[in-house]
Amino acid sequence: MDKRKSKTQLDREFDWFIDNQTQLIPHYNGKFVVVKNFKVIGSYSTFDAAIKETIKKEELGTFIVQKCSVNPADNVVIIHSPEVIV
Repeated sequence: MDKRKSKTQLDREFDWFIDNQTQLIPHYNGKFVVVKNFKVIGSYSTFDAAIKETIKKEELGTFIVQKCSVNPADNVVIIHSPEVIV
């Protein structure tokens, strides 16, 4: 089975973020970006703010939140579940 076909939409959003991170860093370095439909739909100073503001318009589980940073260790924050305590 083709691994790309078996990936979820959120996995593909994360792949898009990684593929475009070099272009995003000059605009969003140090910010938490919200990615949906392969584009940045918001950027925030904190993870909490990214979630709280985004869920006002978007359903949990339909977007990812990533810290945009030159540090690869920051590439671990992904929202996959509609169950998040805010």
